Amino acid sequence: MEEESGVEARGVRREKYLSGGTLEGFSLDAGALVSPATPREGEGGEELRVVQGQMQERLERRKEEMQEQLERDGEGSMEIEELRGEKAKMEADLLGLKREMEAQLEKQKTAFELQLRELQTTVPQQPKRGALTERDIFLAKHVLEHWRRQRFVAMAADALRHARTLKEAQVLSQRMGAQLVFQFAVADAAQTCISAYDLVLTGLGADETGDPELDEARKPCLAVRVVDFANAVVGLWSVRKLERRVKVMRQMAAFVDRPEYRRHLRLANPFEDAGGQACTPRYSRLGDADIPLAAVFECRVQDFALEVHSPYTQSVVGILRLSLEPSAAEAPRETLKFNVVVHEMVGFAEREGSSVHAQLFVPGVREQGGGATTTSLVEGFGEGPVRFGSVHSMSLPLAAPRDAGVRVSVFARVTGMHLDKLLSWDDLRDASSGGAVRSAVGARPGVRRFGSRLPEREFYSQERHDVFASVRILEIGEEGVYAPVEVVQGSTLDQGAYQLHQGLQRRIVVMLTHSSGHTLPWTDVSGLQAGNVHLLDASGQVRDLDCGDEAGVVLPLVSPPLIRSNADGTESVELVAQWDSSAHGSLLLDRPTAEQHRVHLALRWQVASPRVAAPMAFAFALALQTRPRSWFRQTSLLAQLWHSQRVVHSTARSFCIALTAVVAKRARDLWRMDTAGEYISGEETLTGWAPRGVSLIRDFVALRKRQLRFAEIEAARGWLSLSALSPPVRAARAEGEGLDERQRALARKVLALWTTAPSAGEIMLLRSTPGSPEPSAAPSHSDNSDPPAPAAPLLTAVVAPHPKNPALLKAGWLLAPDATGARWVRRYVELRRPYLHLYSAAGDEVAAINLTDARIDAAPLVAKLLRRETVRLELWAVYATNQAWVFACRNERERGEWIWAVDRAYVGGE
Repeated sequence: MEEESGVEARGVRREKYLSGGTLEGFSLDAGALVSPATPREGEGGEELRVVQGQMQERLERRKEEMQEQLERDGEGSMEIEELRGEKAKMEADLLGLKREMEAQLEKQKTAFELQLRELQTTVPQQPKRGALTERDIFLAKHVLEHWRRQRFVAMAADALRHARTLKEAQVLSQRMGAQLVFQFAVADAAQTCISAYDLVLTGLGADETGDPELDEARKPCLAVRVVDFANAVVGLWSVRKLERRVKVMRQMAAFVDRPEYRRHLRLANPFEDAGGQACTPRYSRLGDADIPLAAVFECRVQDFALEVHSPYTQSVVGILRLSLEPSAAEAPRETLKFNVVVHEMVGFAEREGSSVHAQLFVPGVREQGGGATTTSLVEGFGEGPVRFGSVHSMSLPLAAPRDAGVRVSVFARVTGMHLDKLLSWDDLRDASSGGAVRSAVGARPGVRRFGSRLPEREFYSQERHDVFASVRILEIGEEGVYAPVEVVQGSTLDQGAYQLHQGLQRRIVVMLTHSSGHTLPWTDVSGLQAGNVHLLDASGQVRDLDCGDEAGVVLPLVSPPLIRSNADGTESVELVAQWDSSAHGSLLLDRPTAEQHRVHLALRWQVASPRVAAPMAFAFALALQTRPRSWFRQTSLLAQLWHSQRVVHSTARSFCIALTAVVAKRARDLWRMDTAGEYISGEETLTGWAPRGVSLIRDFVALRKRQLRFAEIEAARGWLSLSALSPPVRAARAEGEGLDERQRALARKVLALWTTAPSAGEIMLLRSTPGSPEPSAAPSHSDNSDPPAPAAPLLTAVVAPHPKNPALLKAGWLLAPDATGARWVRRYVELRRPYLHLYSAAGDEVAAINLTDARIDAAPLVAKLLRRETVRLELWAVYATNQAWVFACRNERERGEWIWAVDRAYVGGE
């Protein structure tokens, strides 16, 4: 029983196992389905067949599905291979595009970083007032001094502006037979001193060079090189000195053919300095070299081979070999001693100059112990080196800047060959390619032209205009009519004092006249005001200053100003304004003025013109004396004889308006300043000579860069070995082998680190052109109308009053046509250089003629039209810049006296 129950239990467990299991994935093996135990007869047969059938169907379906899957995979294998190839190609393209984009981004990053370094400016925080540290003050001074030295554009503008004066000086020197050649040069610091041997021979002091303008000018500055072939010497003049000498040259050239007339004139020789030949230097400057003193501060020995550059051509004239070594001599605690051993100079031949010597000093610290020392004269060196072989003990304050250096100036008695080399250098730099041919045939040097000739208004040149101003003060009378106030004057030089009455209404009348016409058109006169009231005593000293009207009181105009154009070519405008003296709030104008005292009052107004950038400001000083209302002037003959007074009804003053161009705003407008093309009478005799221009400044900028680079290299040699800065030995490279990307990137990085940016002045000079610009293509116009004319450049006006000259050359009565020209009127005329003052019969000044550029005609053609049979008049004319004046005298002798006086006024000027 137990065995049967165990068998049943095993059969039940097997049946349960088979019914719950899964036969998928198994093979139908008969051995696997054999029951280990013998089932009971008839049990599970049908179930087994059913199970076997189901499993067989499942296997068949699985097999079909696998076959279909294998067929589909075989058909899509080709598409998968194509997709894989396209995928690999796209990945390669994307990788290349990624690399290209990364390279472009790297380039853009480098460019942006470079631009940021150039444009980025650090804006410091504004310190509190009085909170600047010593470092801030030092940096501010350093930056200020740096920008003060950037005067390249200003020097180029000066060279172009004064080219006409230089050319006139050369023409006049040739006309008078002076063996001088003038040319522009650049004078740097410490290049105006002369040789120590000349100081001994001429007896001059170290600071007495005869040209204070050149000594006191801020360096570098424009100068004039004077080559004297008669004395075989080269010197420097300032531009102001040249202008003064040219004035004297004009006077001498006017009478060069009339020695009997010239002997009555006392004119100095314009080609020599005061003292004559005795004060003329004998030694000329060959060149200069600077020694950096970094080795002195480090107490070490250093050898130098310096280039000696000529200040006239900026070229190398020789190589100077010298050494710096510490000195064992005792020195004060705040002074550093050192020795300079000057060995020799090579490259300079004796046929160009002899008596060569070098002068050593420390620029800027001469007064602190850095005095000059000079070598002995060296002669007989022929074609070999100039051997000095001298040792010079020098000192330097410890407080001196670390970039200080020793200036070595080489002087010599030059020969004509050296002078010819200087002139040849100018021809090579600025003369055209056909200059030699034109010099051989004696033709005029050609001027480069760009298109058609430009109008004169396109060029910047200084203009001078004269304005005559007359002021009257009117007071209301008992009839209600305004009458002019009397002005009591001591002489014609005295402006006089207006005699005002208390408690009366007043008007101020200002009359302005100028003869410039359309050259200086006026559009409006405005801003009339009065102020600056103070009391003056008999000696002219200020006794009481009233500060209540510092801003001035605006005077309302009775009527708008009207600018009239007269028939004689002049323009005039009259201003009539109400003046209430109580508006000033000053007791000086309300109470009677003490005797021998005057009240000062200043009138101001502005004149607008389309040619100037800002209105022109005028100032006119008046002297007043307030009297009681019942006061009147005594008119007895005894009082007139006792007191020499003149009673007039107006005061007058002449003003000079100088119109100049603003040259520092745009360097591209430098060509507007060029005056070299202006014609000078006699310039046809100049063969192969032309004033230097912008190229001179460019040569100086290039020389300055070379000197700074040399100083930096010599300073670095002290810290590094001598071989560290020598050119590296290049490794042998196979032919055709190039640089890879890494090497190219490294080379670009190194070049970017060592690239120096040019200065602002250098950039402007490089972008500027000395000649006029080429005409650009004008836009096409559909109609026949002319293109709009370019706007004329605005100028800067400087108004300066011109007081009367106290030296009276001649005075008397003359006849002159009235404003209509219909009749003659009497005029009292005073000749005070450089004006010819005209007065009416009542004593009021009515006009002033500027004789600076005037011409005198002793027999004008208009005399035939004005001649009368019943009246005998001797006529003579004055042709001023913009107006002509005709005067009549009683006889020929009086006319000759006036013409002689005017000639003396013209010739006896500056």
